[in-house]
Amino acid sequence: MTALFLLGGTMALYSNTVYSLRQHISSMVGDLIRGDASGGSTTDLLDTSLLKGNDYYSDRKYRCYIYEATGSNLGEERAVTDSTGTQLILSPAFSSACATGTKYELHHIFTAAEYLRAINLAIDSVADGEYLIPKIDTTTIPLVAETYEYTLPTSMFYIHRITNETTTGKWERQDVIDPFHWELISPRKIKFDENRFSIEVGTSLRLEGQGKQDTVSLDATTVLLPTDWLVQKAITFLPRSKIESNKLDDTFRRAELFVLQHPALNWPEPTAQKVIE
Repeated sequence: MTALFLLGGTMALYSNTVYSLRQHISSMVGDLIRGDASGGSTTDLLDTSLLKGNDYYSDRKYRCYIYEATGSNLGEERAVTDSTGTQLILSPAFSSACATGTKYELHHIFTAAEYLRAINLAIDSVADGEYLIPKIDTTTIPLVAETYEYTLPTSMFYIHRITNETTTGKWERQDVIDPFHWELISPRKIKFDENRFSIEVGTSLRLEGQGKQDTVSLDATTVLLPTDWLVQKAITFLPRSKIESNKLDDTFRRAELFVLQHPALNWPEPTAQKVIE
């Protein structure tokens, strides 16, 4: 987990990948074994650091999830149907072999999909605008001839800087558009002054502002919400039947108490304008 402190230490921006959040959550509920493969195929994984004996992982119904790999098995999860010392037998087959260096997790309580769902429900539980994160958008607004009104991206709540593209993929400081040349109007649109702003057809605008954390799907995606709060909130969204059957009620209750208060607000940039709904 990385926390960046800005504005003289008044605002913290947290940076965590989805897989690091999942590992944090699964560790909190006693459901994580993590390792590096020393080889394997599409139906087995070898790891000399596995310490348990024959059938330990299969008898306890562990599932193997690949969170870092060069093959197409990245993000896939398979049941451990047999285990012999340092070898896990997997079914159904992965879409590519478990090569040396493949990083994996073993879970026997919750599936990777259940952890991801819990993370996204925790993200969605933060009300719009309650915890602001930096947002940059370079694809939503390509300029069109004689068009001065454009719809803004749905996840952006404040805008403080707009820059016109100079050459493809480049936005230079000298091309920042004067704030007097644009205004935000309802519903979620920006309007440029026809007398002051010149449309450069085919170029795109770079919007800088703040907004909400988007839900996630890929392990490498970064989440900028406060780590401790998000981890505990996600625990409250794990399947309750599994919480009860695995005697995790105390962990669940502690998580509920921890998240009674939502994360503290991050204030908008001083020069930001609020998007009008």
